[in-house]
Amino acid sequence: MSNSLKVRKLASQDVPAWNGFVSCCPHGTFFHCAEWREVFEGSLGHATHYFFVEAGGEIRGVLLLVHIRSRIFNNVLASLPFRAYGGILAADAEAASLLESEARTIGDELGVDFIEIRNRDEAQ
Repeated sequence: MSNSLKVRKLASQDVPAWNGFVSCCPHGTFFHCAEWREVFEGSLGHATHYFFVEAGGEIRGVLLLVHIRSRIFNNVLASLPFRAYGGILAADAEAASLLESEARTIGDELGVDFIEIRNRDEAQ
């Protein structure tokens, strides 16, 4: 994998670039926008993990994950829970692979039962 690509957690100063990337992606949805973090965390009480791949200051892929622990849903890390689709958005396979790898790392750290990434297609 390219040394120029790196994974970063979303910070407040990254929100405009994140949302700009989402709006340019064919599979990007309103629910991929960074502002949904407040809904999941503040209104629904779920911890979130928003991270992206960048190269040279340019976002190449994004993934948002919500940690849900409940009797109904078990202990799961899900991309856009409560929505039909909303998985990895990436400009290329390398960025998508890095995002998937980061999701596995976070899932292992949290000890989740499973990770659910709701992609429409195999690669987005």
